[in-house]
Amino acid sequence: MGPCGDYRQLNAQTIPDRYPIPSLKDFHQILKETKIFSKIDLFKAYFQIPIAKEHKCKTAIITPFGLYEFNVMSFGLKNAPATFQRFIHEVLRGLDFVFPYLDDITHCIQKQSRT
Repeated sequence: MGPCGDYRQLNAQTIPDRYPIPSLKDFHQILKETKIFSKIDLFKAYFQIPIAKEHKCKTAIITPFGLYEFNVMSFGLKNAPATFQRFIHEVLRGLDFVFPYLDDITHCIQKQSRT
């Protein structure tokens, strides 16, 4: 569990990022045709995305220990899911049978046909 700010006011003013999040129905269709698959849950995935210096002040949270600004993308920000989906899609682009869904990556091995 990590810190998460109350970004309701910021999110209300944020222009939505319309990058598409994959449909779980699409994954279901792919998985039923596979022999073996594995799933990787990326630990603290959103924290791998840096925040531009000029936007860090927007992430400020006040705690009993002081005021903190995030250097990396925090949970609770409106566009965090779309931003991370775009990032992981670009990183894994071109890899066959690898399907990113937010901070989860599924890798499939297709069934072998008998000859």
